[in-house]
Amino acid sequence: MGKACSMITGIGLAGALVGLNIYLLMEPKEQHKIKREVNEAVCEMKKAAQKLAELG
Repeated sequence: MGKACSMITGIGLAGALVGLNIYLLMEPKEQHKIKREVNEAVCEMKKAAQKLAELG
């Protein structure tokens, strides 16, 4: 089990590094667009968590 968890963690870290490198190679305009979309997604997740907290 420990070996599988280590492999999954390694794959996740590798994916994060690839994503970061792709992000850094983008034009500043595209980076800004991604930041805005991430902020919108975070706001939606917060709203959903608040609704779940109210229901539970």
